[in-house]
Amino acid sequence: MNQANFLISTRRTALVSVISKLLFCFLMPLGIVAIAGCETDIKDLLSDRDLEDLSEETLKIDLPDTCKVNIGEAEELTVEVEYSGDDAELKYYWEAKDIKIHGTGKRIIYVAPKEVGNDVIVCQVSNGIITVTDAVNVSIVLPDNKSIN
Repeated sequence: MNQANFLISTRRTALVSVISKLLFCFLMPLGIVAIAGCETDIKDLLSDRDLEDLSEETLKIDLPDTCKVNIGEAEELTVEVEYSGDDAELKYYWEAKDIKIHGTGKRIIYVAPKEVGNDVIVCQVSNGIITVTDAVNVSIVLPDNKSIN
């Protein structure tokens, strides 16, 4: 092998090694096992969050299983949250058919449609790492003193 070919081969090997290390460093946050030689520290990737605190955090939510709402009326719903971290970290996402939800956070107001039927209200709570979901089945009913005529 002449000197020119040796230099090209050496540079190609070095380039492949650098590219491999970079790929592993970028794949590591996606759950790929760290490979020796990767210079990136996982703690730097988690935006100053302490790994021990993250592993000990717990998040649980609870909504009632069912709820009755008279047609066209509003009902307040509150999600019960048990969280071992800082409540300020939590984000709440509520969803129902036809977007009949007003408000944000732990409490919302659900406005029932003007027809008898069923709906499902879904609540998702997340701290950015842990996400939990619960749902309540809503029966939209006529008031006790009204009938379908």
